[in-house]
Amino acid sequence: MNLIILILQVLVLFINIQIHKKLLKPPVFLALIWLVPIAVINLVGLFEEVKYEFNEYAIIFPIGCMLFSFFYLLIDKKKCILNKNNIDVKKITIFFKIFILIELFLVMYWFIDVLKYVNTNFKYNFWYTYKWGVSVEEYFDPFFIPYLRTASRIITLVMLVNYLKKIYKKDNLWFYFQLIITIILNFLGQGRGGIFSLIIPMLVIYLLVNNDSKRRKGIIVALGSVTLIAIFFIYARMKDPYTVNADKSPFLSFENYLCGGVISLCEWLNGPHQYAYGAYTFRFFNALLNRIGFDVEVVSMVEDYVENIHGNVGNVYTIYKWYANDFGIIYALFIQGMLGVVYGLISNKLRRNNNIFWLVIYSTMFYPLFMQFFNDQYLSNFSIWVQIVFWAWLFSKCGIFMTDIKQKNNAYIGIKDNINKMYIF
Repeated sequence: MNLIILILQVLVLFINIQIHKKLLKPPVFLALIWLVPIAVINLVGLFEEVKYEFNEYAIIFPIGCMLFSFFYLLIDKKKCILNKNNIDVKKITIFFKIFILIELFLVMYWFIDVLKYVNTNFKYNFWYTYKWGVSVEEYFDPFFIPYLRTASRIITLVMLVNYLKKIYKKDNLWFYFQLIITIILNFLGQGRGGIFSLIIPMLVIYLLVNNDSKRRKGIIVALGSVTLIAIFFIYARMKDPYTVNADKSPFLSFENYLCGGVISLCEWLNGPHQYAYGAYTFRFFNALLNRIGFDVEVVSMVEDYVENIHGNVGNVYTIYKWYANDFGIIYALFIQGMLGVVYGLISNKLRRNNNIFWLVIYSTMFYPLFMQFFNDQYLSNFSIWVQIVFWAWLFSKCGIFMTDIKQKNNAYIGIKDNINKMYIF
């Protein structure tokens, strides 16, 4: 069964490459991402005495990619649209700079407070002490920090476009300030996920906007991939500092994160379970109703821990379990197909409007694609997406923080030529 699933997934990837010709098309990227854990499980089986054998439910992985691709194609049929006279570029205003200074002040205030807590309650390492304090409710972040984390990532992506296009180099210093703020907020507070949700969209924007050669872009992608892997291992050590785990190979943890969700889902589907009938899909709205006083039960975002591969333990089940909890795996596959529609609509919006707002939204949507084999990052984090859309609109479209500019020769500086000339990237 393992080999059959692998062949089907390779076939799905091959078909998508033939149709789209571009790595940064969501169907191609999704098929490639799902191929990784499937291939690793097959490879592990070649070198280990005890190997995991997929059950029949593993067929949903290539089927899900096919459904996503099919519905995406229904919406996004055009390869590219050239419109050199409609290119959107913006310049940051004084209000943008003032916001960065306010942001810097708030982060410094929060970081000093964290330092005081860590110095008093130190355990193993700085990051672990802070996260432990938050998890056991010994330390509480100021109310604005969770919102500022999301805002900082989006502001960084907005500024990255101008930085890559080398518009107003005097503003580069502000970009560096913002990048440092974002790294501090997300590296310390959200762990791997916070950094991944920054680096992946940054790579996407770089590949779409920059004029570098394909060779140089390939080098940058390779460096970005190595950085992501390095961050994974660093966090694995910081997160697991106990003496009992000190001798545990970090590669076992890597194997767990790559393959654990896929295996756990197959085993969960093979057992008995009760449906929640919408409690997971509409968790955000239930939580909202609960917050304003209605007696509505809100399901936990933390799943049960189970043993998956080679004795590893985890509580992730890919994107599918979050929705299968409600109405079963057919419903979860339906959601995957509807995500294809959403991504197709966003691709069309980017092509037609060609502005920074849609570029930021498009690039940000690659992070949940990347995480699909791990867990759901869509409706389970719906409040984050509301914030992402708001911050992207506020800092790129509302006119307060960025204004339109033109060159002296009346030709726009912008991003459209590069977006439409994508071949491999």
